[in-house]
Amino acid sequence: MDMSPLTTIGSRLESLALRPMLELACLRGVRVHFISLADCAAREAELLGLLSPDEAERALAIRNARRRSAFIASRALLREALSAYTSQTVGRSEWQFDTNAYGKPQVTAPLALNFSLSYTSGVLVIAVSRKFELGVDIEALPPPASSEIPWHVLNSVERKHLHTLPVPEQYLEFLRLWTLKEAYTKYLGMGASLDFRGVDVSLDPVEASAAAAPIGRLADPLLHQQVLSLDGQCFVLALAGGRTLY
Repeated sequence: MDMSPLTTIGSRLESLALRPMLELACLRGVRVHFISLADCAAREAELLGLLSPDEAERALAIRNARRRSAFIASRALLREALSAYTSQTVGRSEWQFDTNAYGKPQVTAPLALNFSLSYTSGVLVIAVSRKFELGVDIEALPPPASSEIPWHVLNSVERKHLHTLPVPEQYLEFLRLWTLKEAYTKYLGMGASLDFRGVDVSLDPVEASAAAAPIGRLADPLLHQQVLSLDGQCFVLALAGGRTLY
């Protein structure tokens, strides 16, 4: 039983949030939560109590403390975000999950809600929607001294584009490309099973496509991207959302 002092779903999400929930005009009904992993780590025992027995067992088997804390936070706060989306008509313990053929987690019961998760450098992002399949990614902009671009993950057109920019601007542009690729492949439900060099993205206008994408099941997604500051650090957020066609 959850005996923590903050048992109300909305209050727990709010108390761990780095900023107010984001809602987008272009993707109505999508809610994006930004959670502080540092605050979650300080309340790890409380959050562990929100997990299913299987999730708790998986969590306690993770030896790396940061990875364990992030796993616990992602599973616990996902349950909170899903229940909050239903105005608490579904309890946090009622949600059941499975994975697709590529390992993407998805809700199996009791309601058909879609979600996507991403975390980096102290921030957990949870996107939830009833209407749209989702893919979300967030990446932190590191200090200039450690901003080395992994050129090998880019295709020749992307590498050429980055080389046209002044060196101080290249890493932010790389993150804008990379987060769109991540969000799009998560939306497809395929993730890292796709060769990201074969995922074509555009920043103006914001678009994404892949020759290896499944044909017909999903509509071309609406894409959103923004640079934002959270807790004094710069992040790039990308979100892909679209309807299932059948």
